[in-house]
Amino acid sequence: MPTTIRVYLRGNVCELDGFVNNKNSNGEITSRTFKGILLYAEDGRFFFTLYRLDASIPKEVIDFVEMVSCHDVFPALGHREAGIYRHETAVCELVPYHGPREHIMLMTQLTITAQNTRDIMEIMCRVKAGMDRPEESYEEVQPGMTRQQLEHKLDATQRQLDAALGIIDAAKRFVNTLFSENRRVIRRDVVTSRLHQILNGK
Repeated sequence: MPTTIRVYLRGNVCELDGFVNNKNSNGEITSRTFKGILLYAEDGRFFFTLYRLDASIPKEVIDFVEMVSCHDVFPALGHREAGIYRHETAVCELVPYHGPREHIMLMTQLTITAQNTRDIMEIMCRVKAGMDRPEESYEEVQPGMTRQQLEHKLDATQRQLDAALGIIDAAKRFVNTLFSENRRVIRRDVVTSRLHQILNGK
């Protein structure tokens, strides 16, 4: 799959001198250019394409560049850890590529954004050569518990809470008996023994 390189221009480019809507005889827009460069539009953003990363961005528009993106798929000749890599202004996402069935070899997909093509070339070379590890790995063991584990933990916690509330209620009832109307004298060791029994759930 060929490398796809897009150079996105600033959002207000359509308001600048040099931006032209080319129309047909019916007044319909057929294409757009900025300073003579053919533009494409996607989600309200204007961009043009480069056919090689080492191709120069035309000097007429270089001051209006907002971002460069690159999409590349290449054979996975060695293991490269899936995740997010960073280098200078470049951010690169590496994931396995699941393309058409005719791809017998395992493939790797890179999606890169940066402020210039130099940073894209550098991070692409570093990732392909295995020089860096991702800052955010997709292959780390996921922390935390599954939903089922969380539900079991919640049930266990609820049972412990119910048991604790039961002990507290029993202790309150026992204390109340100490101050009943007959005001019987109860030995201290008897009180202590009964409190221990309550706390042990007996």
